[in-house]
Amino acid sequence: MQRQTNNWLYLYLLPAMIVIGCFWYSYAVLLPTHQTQKQKLAQINADIKDKDDQLQGYTTAKSSLNSSADTIKDLALAVPSDKDVPNLITELEKMSRKYGSVIPSIQWTDTTTGVVNISFSISGSVSGMQSFVKDIETDLRVFNIKNMSVAASPDGISLSLQIEAYKNTYSAASTSVSAAAR
Repeated sequence: MQRQTNNWLYLYLLPAMIVIGCFWYSYAVLLPTHQTQKQKLAQINADIKDKDDQLQGYTTAKSSLNSSADTIKDLALAVPSDKDVPNLITELEKMSRKYGSVIPSIQWTDTTTGVVNISFSISGSVSGMQSFVKDIETDLRVFNIKNMSVAASPDGISLSLQIEAYKNTYSAASTSVSAAAR
């Protein structure tokens, strides 16, 4: 009978010891490893958040630079680095054709200060000539109407205009504009 009691004791004590050993192993060995891994994961998540914030900053900076590049390109169109007289004449002729008029001749002179003086005559309907002058005033290219005379004509009115167009004479700005345009 004593032997049978010992067997029952071993049968209950041995599994209990195994369960206690498993608990001790998980508490003493696995739990610290789990805590370490949990800390590493928290650090990695914090690093990811920092990198996401950094990426957002870079994205904002890139967007700002892109809009600045567009502004610089617009400025290069408004005040180009050279006189670009052929394009000036073409631009004025396109505006005149839009209102059914033709510019018979254009005279221009270039100054050393970056101003191109342009003189021409044009005739057409009163509303067409008003719109033509408004187009000159609101064109992306900077024009300044220095003198304008109006006379009656068989088509409506005739305008004699003296305007100024500008070119960029500041070399550092020209360099940055050409670099931004690339």
